[in-house]
Amino acid sequence: DGLDEVSDGDWLRRRLASLRSYRRTPLIVTSRTSAFPRHRSQFDGFELLWLGPMSAEQRKAYIHAYAARHGFDRDALSLRIDHDPALNTLARTPLMLAILCFIADASKKSSLPGTRAALYAHVLGLLLERPKRVGVHYPSEPPRLAERKLILAMAACHLQLRNRYTFTEQELLTALEAGLAYCQYGATDARPWANALHKEFIDNSGIIGDQGGPTLAEPTYAYTHLTLHEYLSAYALAHHAHKVGWDSALVIDETGRTVREVLQTHTRDARWSLTLEFFKELIASPA
Repeated sequence: DGLDEVSDGDWLRRRLASLRSYRRTPLIVTSRTSAFPRHRSQFDGFELLWLGPMSAEQRKAYIHAYAARHGFDRDALSLRIDHDPALNTLARTPLMLAILCFIADASKKSSLPGTRAALYAHVLGLLLERPKRVGVHYPSEPPRLAERKLILAMAACHLQLRNRYTFTEQELLTALEAGLAYCQYGATDARPWANALHKEFIDNSGIIGDQGGPTLAEPTYAYTHLTLHEYLSAYALAHHAHKVGWDSALVIDETGRTVREVLQTHTRDARWSLTLEFFKELIASPA
């Protein structure tokens, strides 16, 4: 699952050779369409299937089967999507439809965002404001909601600039420290702040999850869904461009590149395609 997240071609060749030795075992590999061409030569002999958009009937069935926590008017959501062109376009994939259901179930607001970036912004707000399941101790006054989101976003961008979509605990703490430094927290010792946010984002909001790891090895983590990571990276870049400027160095990037230089570097990188799409939406609005 997630061929688009593979960056090591040699590793992929070795892994496929190993898997193909199990000749009676069906093998299914998934990928985003935009990332598939660079791996195409590895899959001669495979049958290629593309998932099309959900039909109105499939969408309605999904909404009625959604495991709601609080309860919402499922028929009203279906009708709203049917009659709103923007929502209709967004709801063609199960992921985006699940997000719309999550917002309808968790939010008291009657309106729904009409762009993908706005949907992710809404979801992150809901996740960051979830009731706390564990106590979190900060060295002093905890960061406010907007600051927690910005720290989380800068950490995501810090990791993506290093091609780290899954990461060790140490890498996560280092990324959180980079985000804290950007927001001017923990000038003398950022680690206690990073430890607190580590617990906040994993145990309370659930935005980052433990991906497990080999026995006796250090556990690995990732943002709960890759698109959350990509949205947050785009948010970090757009925030910096709005507030500091397109040609001001990003302190979270060890090479000191500017937003403009980061975008130019990754324009043709399929792994950055959705981040760049999010960025285009975000940069269009000062919000």
